[in-house]
Amino acid sequence: LLEWETALDAEKRLDASLKTMFSTMWPVILFVFLAVLTISSAFPTNSGQFIPVGIAWVVSLWVAYNVSLPIQHKKIDLSPSEQITLRRYSRKIWAFFEEFLCDEDHWLPPDNVQIDPPNGVAHRTSPTNIGLALLANLAARDFGYIPLAKVYTNIEQTLKTLEGLEHWKGHLYNWYDTQTLVPLEPRYISTVDSGNFVMYLMTLKTGLVEILDKPVFDLRCVSGLKDTYTLLLEEVGEDTSEDLKPFGQELDRILSSDEVGGLKTWINLQSLWPAHILNHELGKEGLFWAGNLDRMIRTFHEELQELYPWLTHLKHLETQTILDEQDINNFSIHELAKFYEEGLKSGRFPTEINEFIEPALRKVLDYIQRSEKLQLQLEEIALVTDFLPLFDESRQLFSIGYNVSEGKLDKSYYDLLASEARQASFFAIAKGDVPPSHWFKLGRALTMTKGKRSLVSWSGTMFEFIMPLLVMRNYEGTLLDETYHSVVEVQRKYGLEHNVPWGVSESGFHAFDPQLNYQYKAFGVPGLGLKRGLIQDLVVAPYASFLALMVSPREAVSNISVMEQKGFGGRYGLYEAVDFTSERIPVGSSFKLVQSFMAHHQGMSLMAIDNVVFKNVMQDRMHNEALIKSTELLLQERLPEATTIIPQPEDQHHVTKQRPNELELEKNQFILLDTVNSPIPIAHCISNGQYSVMLTNSGSGFSRFRNICLSRWREDVTQDAWGMYFYIQNLNSGDVWSATYQPCRYSGEDYKVTYAPDQVEFCRKDGNITTHTEIVVSPEDQAEMRRISLTNHSKHDRTVEVTSYFEVVLARQSEDLAHPAFGNLFIQTEFVNEALLASRRPRSENQTRLWLMHTVATEGEKVGSLQYETDRARFIGRGRSLAKPQALDANHPLSNTVGAVLDPIMSLRQRVKISPGKTVRVAFSIGYAESREEVIRIAEKYRDPLSVNRAFELAWTHSKMELRHLNLTAAQANEALSLGGHLLYLSPCRRDVAECIKQNSKGQSALWPYAISGDLPIVLVRVANAEHLDLVRRLLTIHEYWRLKGLFADLVILNEDKSGYVQAFQDNLRDFISMGHARDLLNQPSGVFLLQKAHVQADVLNLICTVARMTFSGE
Repeated sequence: LLEWETALDAEKRLDASLKTMFSTMWPVILFVFLAVLTISSAFPTNSGQFIPVGIAWVVSLWVAYNVSLPIQHKKIDLSPSEQITLRRYSRKIWAFFEEFLCDEDHWLPPDNVQIDPPNGVAHRTSPTNIGLALLANLAARDFGYIPLAKVYTNIEQTLKTLEGLEHWKGHLYNWYDTQTLVPLEPRYISTVDSGNFVMYLMTLKTGLVEILDKPVFDLRCVSGLKDTYTLLLEEVGEDTSEDLKPFGQELDRILSSDEVGGLKTWINLQSLWPAHILNHELGKEGLFWAGNLDRMIRTFHEELQELYPWLTHLKHLETQTILDEQDINNFSIHELAKFYEEGLKSGRFPTEINEFIEPALRKVLDYIQRSEKLQLQLEEIALVTDFLPLFDESRQLFSIGYNVSEGKLDKSYYDLLASEARQASFFAIAKGDVPPSHWFKLGRALTMTKGKRSLVSWSGTMFEFIMPLLVMRNYEGTLLDETYHSVVEVQRKYGLEHNVPWGVSESGFHAFDPQLNYQYKAFGVPGLGLKRGLIQDLVVAPYASFLALMVSPREAVSNISVMEQKGFGGRYGLYEAVDFTSERIPVGSSFKLVQSFMAHHQGMSLMAIDNVVFKNVMQDRMHNEALIKSTELLLQERLPEATTIIPQPEDQHHVTKQRPNELELEKNQFILLDTVNSPIPIAHCISNGQYSVMLTNSGSGFSRFRNICLSRWREDVTQDAWGMYFYIQNLNSGDVWSATYQPCRYSGEDYKVTYAPDQVEFCRKDGNITTHTEIVVSPEDQAEMRRISLTNHSKHDRTVEVTSYFEVVLARQSEDLAHPAFGNLFIQTEFVNEALLASRRPRSENQTRLWLMHTVATEGEKVGSLQYETDRARFIGRGRSLAKPQALDANHPLSNTVGAVLDPIMSLRQRVKISPGKTVRVAFSIGYAESREEVIRIAEKYRDPLSVNRAFELAWTHSKMELRHLNLTAAQANEALSLGGHLLYLSPCRRDVAECIKQNSKGQSALWPYAISGDLPIVLVRVANAEHLDLVRRLLTIHEYWRLKGLFADLVILNEDKSGYVQAFQDNLRDFISMGHARDLLNQPSGVFLLQKAHVQADVLNLICTVARMTFSGE
């Protein structure tokens, strides 16, 4: 049977007060005293020999008391400026919980909030998130950010939700949907999450006991107001802070006097608060901290009125000194209850205020009852959590968890002491679910890294080593103590080696899933972790520095300040992470911010700051729990006298900033062209998956949304003169050129084209002006941006006109080819808010009106107003061409006309002035939508240069996500896209099949029995044995990438295997196709077609070889 003792008995047994020591030892001391007195009387000449014995026994009481006291660690007092830095972040972090712990998520913390890309709130949560969010209320009270009532209300709301959640043997599931409260599949119980959760609940329980004995209104609350006031000043700026000064001066006066100075102080503070600041012209964003401060003042005042309702009536009542507010200013809830009860019973209060005292007493007693109820609930939740089902008794180790969906325990185990799971182990031992021997089964392998000895963890993260310190004490001179200090020092040195802020842990990083959510991974310092590959990434997680505060506060604060100066912060504190891994960073950048906030990292940071500012307050609360006191000896494990150091392979090599193949990858990230003279146009495609842009090295191409052509284009190998163009005219010299080779057909003094997976660039030099054109497709909207940067290398100002031009289609390519003039009749144009709009009227009821917009954003000095043209005939002129259109004649403005035109185009003209040595950017945007409202929204968005610049950043991010999804490098992606020209234009490589063309006697209809329409380009792959499967794999990946980029082709795989009845190779090919994207595209348009040579007629095979744009052979 399980032997146990009550918490009350344990408290009595473990009580180490001087009073308890005396009550235990006095009989012995009395006996010794009497014995010495008796012996001294019998042998007076030798009495001197016995007196020291008596003194020693008396002194033993003092010795026993002192050795029973908790070990006092060396405290490092932070400077006032360091304290301010930390408090600014504690306030920002609490704002995260204030805003996102809400009714929409049933008062559960969302896992994360992603700022950019703006995916917003992730409506899921875990036990660790919940536990830290509950404790955040206690920390907020420590800092003075919320009144007592708010602490109780917040906790009550969350616990009410927890009561309704589905549990397993007392455990919460690993993930819940915060809106439906349904456990997410697979239903899983995480050992580490459950351990974290129950430890935080027990800490909260003892914290609720403690705050009942702390003053309700004291300097903490004033400090909390001051923290928020400081952030408000930063937000509104010096120019608008005049009205706030009296309020700020009163805060400073109170804080400098070291006491609140009376309850009336709070009434005075409220009267000094300029509430009209909430209506400030800065708008919603600028009012964030004003709203928070206003809410704090109101809630504190409401609590003041509930607990001291007589206070506002003192002027109208006869008072006695017993009611002097100074006497009760620092009362706790318990003291206030006693004061009110005794005063009412004794009749000491003036009769006229009894009516105020009675409701105040009821409110005070209500606080006590709510607190006691919450304490019972928290303890019950923690104690009914059964850890034994997660324990492998044969190994004496905890499994990482239990898969409820599959009904089995995971076969991986937590077997290292340096792990965040030691909280679960510690609590399970304390509770009696597992034997203490389990603690000593945890691995204690030591490693030497950068001259420092420490325990080794699995991933080498700050999280694994230090997270338990949030609630578990550190004891100097122990194995864990040495590890804490060694790990922080190694992390610090690792950051210095790489010239980046230090602090590596598990975190988000700059890679994305298809929904543009940041990916998450454990990053560590090589040498501290057993996991391979730690050297390959360099991701700094700011929350790691907050954890390090509990070990090396000065160094951590300094590191936090560095990150703040570098701009790594946002509204709710420092961002999730900063990715310095070179292959995930655009060229020209040194890092990428991971702009999200994760609930558990925010919670850990807040707890760590709370511990540092308030002298390990969370640790003390945890260790004040009797259950924990009985087990804390486990944390006092001394350093072993003899140790074996296990070297970590990655720590034996010099840490390089680039992997060996990284320079090679850098070379192949782009395709660089310096000529337009190529056998066929060299094409490249960029896309967001729906909106696609094709460009050639001459600057021609098309824009499409799915199968809707937005601009007119024709397959023309010789001229290649269809597309979207930009004319630049130097008004000082009269020179005219185009941003690309087409349509002026002049490449300038220097001409370069760069193709990358995310964008296309054209760079040319004409006289003293360099023209740099960058084209991307926005991942957020169905739109493209063409940004033209003009740099003036002369010594004089230059005035330049930039004019865009393209023909509007808004129809399928086949429809436009069939009757372009007829299709043009349905296009209407209009000019709205600095944007040209074009729409195609539906020809039948089942058609939707399609919309196109064209606008411009300028970074630089604009000259004159925006001009526009929608009539092709007016733009080009009679007998003229795009190489020299009428619109580019001197002093020939655009007509600024819109409406129904016979031959519609979209053209905008912006004149800019460029100072010597300066650059002006003119960004033209084109967007598609199926409603007028949506297309106007897109136009308004991309009139802002910031939105354009953001689109360029997101395009790079989206491209990286695509490559990651397909497991492609940038070089492989560029290789795939370089083949696109052969799909779009008739290629000279078709001369290789000249004999097939001569012999062909079949037409397109001969392909139909094989489900091939012949409407799309055909790519033929000829394979014969298993050695050719790698070619099939590569081409299937290329085919999938083409589809993502808007290039559609029929991939025909021809099996030329001559095996007999057993068709193993054909089965292999089917399996290969079924494993990827092609499983739903088999024998579908723009899909994959698997043919066997033996089952296809010879003349049809000849036809396929004839019409194939490209042929690949396994031989």
